[in-house]
Amino acid sequence: AERIIEALENGNVEAADELLATTKDFESRHLAWVNEFCDNVIKQATTSFYSGLAEMTTETIEADKELLAELS
Repeated sequence: AERIIEALENGNVEAADELLATTKDFESRHLAWVNEFCDNVIKQATTSFYSGLAEMTTETIEADKELLAELS
C-alpha cells in the first residue's frame, strides 16, 4: 500500500491503479485462506502467544484490505 500512496502523491495515477490491481489480485489469490486459518488457531491454541499472533495477523490483513478499499 505504501507504493500505491507514493505513486498517488507523485501524480502517477496509472502506476497506482496497476499496483492496486496487483495487490488486490495477490490478496485474493494467495491470502484467501489466512482468516480461516487464524480463526482455527485462535480456537485451538493452547498458549496466548499463538492466539495473539493469529489475532494480529487477522487484524493486519483486515487493515490492509480497508486501506486498499479506501484507495480504490
